[in-house]
Amino acid sequence: MAAFYSISTNAQNKLSVANIPDSLRSGANAVVRYDETILDFQNTRKMLLSKRFAATVFNKKAEDLLDLFVYYKEGSDKVKNIKVRLLDKDGNELLKSGKNDIKDYIAKEGFEFVSDSRVKYVDNELIELPLTVEYSYTLESNNTIIPRWIPVRAYNISVEKSSFEIKNIEPSTLQKKEQIDFSSCQKLSEISYVCAGFKSLKYEPYSPSLINYVPVVFFNPASFEYEGYEGGFTNWEEYGKWKYDSFLLKSNDLDAEKTKNELDEIIGSETDKLKITKLIYDYVQKQTRYIFIGLDEGGYKPMSSGTVHKYKYGDCKALSFYTKSLLDLYDIPANYVEINAGTSRTAMHDETFASIGQGNHIILNVPMGDSNIWLECTSNDMPSTF
Repeated sequence: MAAFYSISTNAQNKLSVANIPDSLRSGANAVVRYDETILDFQNTRKMLLSKRFAATVFNKKAEDLLDLFVYYKEGSDKVKNIKVRLLDKDGNELLKSGKNDIKDYIAKEGFEFVSDSRVKYVDNELIELPLTVEYSYTLESNNTIIPRWIPVRAYNISVEKSSFEIKNIEPSTLQKKEQIDFSSCQKLSEISYVCAGFKSLKYEPYSPSLINYVPVVFFNPASFEYEGYEGGFTNWEEYGKWKYDSFLLKSNDLDAEKTKNELDEIIGSETDKLKITKLIYDYVQKQTRYIFIGLDEGGYKPMSSGTVHKYKYGDCKALSFYTKSLLDLYDIPANYVEINAGTSRTAMHDETFASIGQGNHIILNVPMGDSNIWLECTSNDMPSTF
């Protein structure tokens, strides 16, 4: 790490804007100068990730690259040796962030009730573009989920060089899916990759997920630990079973008789399952409110159904599982579904390769004859249209 922080003037000037090839500057809001990730898989209960990164930002469309966000799980992760610098267009240092400049926040502050998910954050004020940000840090984690390598961060961003290497793991114990058939990509070994000279892709209205058009490698170790839960799976079916057995199996602690008596006052003599589903969905909307809960289990284990019923709040996991538990009282099967919601430019699950981290939201699927009903259980005002 010391070598990173004592870069010579000559090395700094290598990051000047003038040294960026014209082919990478054309149409780019920013250029990633280098992006180096080294992951030391020490055992199934300990992993060390070292990161070095630099990017030149040309306009405000990519100014988010200037700020450093390092997400971590309090109690499971430690973030060390954060170093951040800003360079001018000639590669000369403008400012260097010290320890007092590093802020530490709840990762979703303002949207949640309680959480141990946190973020280290350095806010670099805009001075005059173009600017180059350069940073490094080390993340030590008890969670041994290996992140995917995706060197291209967004549309209209070029990559001068990006590399990813895993150490101390037997390649035969690691499942992978590689999408690296690009002229800019090279596979250095079974667990080492580099991308250099990737020209930016132009964003257009309704452009599909970026992940379909850029290099990416998914990883899935044969065995791992995640917030104290041992795991291992080779496909989505096994992933679903691991998730259910670890996080959902014992989460339905409703007092079935008492809860059904309460619901019967609303449902009455109705026997049509579609109408009962609508009544239960409306009941959940009126009786509960959404609050993000992120404690202990890495955001995978929902609050129990009995707790939601008692306190009338929960996050997407809790409210979806609670609604499923209510439907179970009337023998209406429902599927607890993980999706990737929002407008992420690298969204979508890969249907052919199962790995943790491809989803960020839970909804409910209710098979009804030849059709399917999809329930967004976090909204208090989204009308039921079925």
